[in-house]
Order: sequence, then structure tokens, then C-alpha cells
Amino acid sequence: MLIIVNARSAPRTDWDRSETPPGAVAQLLQASGVPIDRYSFDTVELLKDRQEIFSWRRELLIARARLAGATEAQAEASVPLPKLAVQMVEVSFDEIGEAKERDYFMNLPTSFVLPPDAIDQLRAVGRQLLRESQVYQLLVRDFGGAPAK
Repeated sequence: MLIIVNARSAPRTDWDRSETPPGAVAQLLQASGVPIDRYSFDTVELLKDRQEIFSWRRELLIARARLAGATEAQAEASVPLPKLAVQMVEVSFDEIGEAKERDYFMNLPTSFVLPPDAIDQLRAVGRQLLRESQVYQLLVRDFGGAPAK
């Protein structure tokens, strides 16, 4: 199972309320988040593609073995690749229902240093979003567990 936490932030700016344009530093800081968001999206899509390619490769090896005369069981046993299903569970601050709470998390800086209370709140909201995810609940059921209420 792969759990993806989208930590994209969207800090508010008041650039549209001022007659003067933002300074170079403010623009640079704002622009630096765009490649990070794009890189995160591309990485997730790459992981999905790699899992699909892995599945196709396994299917082709089984088909080759079957064409060579192996039974289904023999073909499955002869393939060196395990049967693998990757389910991606993605959670994001965009899924927070209450606007004020969503705004708080979207305005937290993407930083290696945060106040302890912000870290506790991030952990709590991450746990909440994960438990509310339908994909995650299905995975929990598949593993024999009971989904969180």
C-alpha cells in the first residue's frame, strides 16, 4: 500500500489589493512552490505508470509461458515477478470540509521546522483525512480490518 500525503500549501497573498506589484523576493518565494507542486504530481503519476508497466510485464511473461505449453498454474509459478497490486491512497488539505481549518493548513509553510502544536495538528488532520478516505477504508476491509467510524 502506498499512502500519498499531498502537502501542497496555498498561502494567501494580498497582491490584488495593492497598487504596487510585489517585490522580487515575494515573487520568487511564491514561484518556488510551483515546481514543487508539479514535481509531486509528476512523481505520483510516474508511480502509477510504473505499477501498470510492472503488471503488463508480468502478464506478458505468463502469456509467453502459456504459449510455450505451460498450464495456467505452471505459467504463474514460472514468472519471477510477484503478483502485486498497488493501491494509492492520496489525502490532501483540499479535502478538509471546514473552510477556516482548511485555510489554516493551506497557509502553513512547507518547512522542516514548525511549532510543536502545528505538528500535532498536522498529525491529527492527516489521521482524520486518511480515515475518511474511501480508498483507505476499502483497503482496511480487504486486510480484514474494520474501517474507522
